[in-house]
Amino acid sequence: MRNTVIFAGTSCPALAGQICENLGMAPGEAELSQFSNGETSVRILTSVREKDVFVVQSGSPKINDTIMELLIMISACKGGSATKVTAVIPYFPYNRQSKKKSHRGTITARLLANLMGVAGVRH
Repeated sequence: MRNTVIFAGTSCPALAGQICENLGMAPGEAELSQFSNGETSVRILTSVREKDVFVVQSGSPKINDTIMELLIMISACKGGSATKVTAVIPYFPYNRQSKKKSHRGTITARLLANLMGVAGVRH
């Protein structure tokens, strides 16, 4: 597992910690903060170059904030030359909107999956 790094988002650090403990490894270090206007800032402190990265983040309690944090973490890892980034999402946000409710509606769960793909997730 030395080519693997696991990062925890702010929504479920205990779960990521338990996963790392079960695998006998330390979690990756990242600095997660917010600017005064509410924008999310992420700085990856552990090298991810040529590593398989897992980002553990749930969609609760602040769904939109945790989504942005996840997307920024994914993008930061890809920018840091990670080989592969996998999102571990115990509760997938917007899963209640997995079907179109009207002809002018959108499938929000698919939109979120597409956003994660653009950010750099492949699984």
